[in-house]
Amino acid sequence: MRNRDAQSNIAGYAAVFLALGAVLASRFSFSFSAEEMRLYAVLLLAYIWIGLLLLFARRCYDLYVFEPLSFVTAIYVAVFIVKPMIDLRAGHMVEHGIDVSGGGVKATVIMLVSYTCIYIGYYLRYDSSGSMALSNLPKVENVTEYEPVSLYLVWGISFGLCLLCMFSQGMSIRYIFSLGKTGELTVSEGNTGLLFLSNLVMTMLSAWMLILFRTENVFGKITVTALEIIYLLMRNSRWLMLIFILAPVTYYYAKQRKRPKGLFLALIGIMGLFIFAWMQANRNILSAGGSIQGWGREGLTLVKLMAPFESDLNTYRAFFSMVNRFPKVFSYVGGISYVYVFILFVPRFLWKGKPDNPIRSIIEHSLNGRARISGTAVSNIGEMYANFGMAGCFVLMFILGRVLSWMKTFYQGDSDDWVIMYSILYPLLFQWIARGNFSGNFYVTIFTILPFVFRRYLIKRPTGQIRRYHFL
Repeated sequence: MRNRDAQSNIAGYAAVFLALGAVLASRFSFSFSAEEMRLYAVLLLAYIWIGLLLLFARRCYDLYVFEPLSFVTAIYVAVFIVKPMIDLRAGHMVEHGIDVSGGGVKATVIMLVSYTCIYIGYYLRYDSSGSMALSNLPKVENVTEYEPVSLYLVWGISFGLCLLCMFSQGMSIRYIFSLGKTGELTVSEGNTGLLFLSNLVMTMLSAWMLILFRTENVFGKITVTALEIIYLLMRNSRWLMLIFILAPVTYYYAKQRKRPKGLFLALIGIMGLFIFAWMQANRNILSAGGSIQGWGREGLTLVKLMAPFESDLNTYRAFFSMVNRFPKVFSYVGGISYVYVFILFVPRFLWKGKPDNPIRSIIEHSLNGRARISGTAVSNIGEMYANFGMAGCFVLMFILGRVLSWMKTFYQGDSDDWVIMYSILYPLLFQWIARGNFSGNFYVTIFTILPFVFRRYLIKRPTGQIRRYHFL
């Protein structure tokens, strides 16, 4: 029976792979120029190569949809293959007035080799005995109720400080809790003195997950969930909403050692798309001091529904342009954006002359000053390339593969706390991969694990054992 289920899962994966491949193949056009034809061919070959690697992983390594490699692969395919092929056919490969298609072939080859380095790093020391297979993992036992007072305290402090950050940016308390319908917003986005407090949203999300699954008070769960939704909507950050939606789903399936049905994943994806599109439709309204509304005068349109793809999956463009400018026009920055991690943690109100994040200069050099001002993002591979070139991408991506392999062990043990922490870190990978900013993402991750550190080292109660693992 188990072999039959495995064969069925592989067949299902192959069907999805072929179906998406057929859709991508349909993006071909006889009107393509020679340069566009080369880019189209390289993108299609990249899709085939990554798909074959995944098929091998599913067949030989029991690849699980909720393990790190699956999500990271989905991000790379979406950002660097699917979106470029859509834009290539539509003629939309322009970012802030810059045609980026000229760097597409080189950038795609670098991405493909780099992804292969992730794959090698991920499976370098794979346990061939089968003990890592989903069906052979130890059962995660139900545990006694968590310390609710300490959890609510951590959540409350985090929530309060996140609100303080909003207040410092000109939002009144009535404006926040009425979803913009009453109260006022004094637009003061230049006030970044307390912006570091916004990182505590991840501490809040971690505490919320622990309250949701480690306490019994239903009223308390409903209350903190409602307040958290209000905050996330007013902050209007889709990557945070992605974590809010995906973390509980990941926790349930990882803890139960189950594989979700394809239909369920499709429904989650559709629901998320509608939520993200609705948030995108309200973004400009909120920034101007208005209230959260519906879909506007035109209602829900296909353009509005697809808006999150344009906003969140277009970071390939900066990379495509970057490979033509580094090192021909600008020198590699030699790791400065990674060193900035030691500067970022200092609040700006304590250091008035604090240097700007080097990522902004990388974006300006990759595109132009308009891209820097507008907040255009660059992917993690783009940050690697701007710092160290192709060789740096290959080495750092291999290390990333080792980190992801180590991260996988978080849900493979029998500790409920580890599974909860993993369930938040899993969707956080989107921010790490699609919107590379090492220093910012580093501190976001630190704030994410704070409640678990508090639980393990300050309360000093046993949390179960995690599988021992050697990083290198």
